[in-house]
Amino acid sequence: MDRTIVPAAMQRNDRYKMASFLDSIPEVVAEVEQFLQARGSLPVPTFRHFHHKKSLKASFVAATGERLTCFTVWGLTSGQATLIDGKLSENERWDLPAFRAAVSRIMCEPPHRENEVSIEACGGSTSHHDARANHHLKRLMR
Repeated sequence: MDRTIVPAAMQRNDRYKMASFLDSIPEVVAEVEQFLQARGSLPVPTFRHFHHKKSLKASFVAATGERLTCFTVWGLTSGQATLIDGKLSENERWDLPAFRAAVSRIMCEPPHRENEVSIEACGGSTSHHDARANHHLKRLMR
């Protein structure tokens, strides 16, 4: 599966990168900021996903101490994002290849219940999504 996934990794005290990251997820920025404030700088890893129903965009945030990693995925329903998040909490490797492989594996599993993720969800991403992802990635890389 070749879903559009935009990575972001930074130190939480890097104001420029944090601002660029938060600008890239305007639909859920208030929720992400609240999550980061509530967790503080705990050394224990915490994970959470944030989903925006209108844009079908989910941001999977992992925070460990002062480090923040986020993978934003386009084209996910709320149920799909929840399914992925539940299976990723055991995944300790939050690097892009491991995340991409996990999403592909999870999205291609047979559904556990009716209306849950189906094999059809494993289609490719659209060029519109690719263009948006490239735009956001370039902004984060500056």
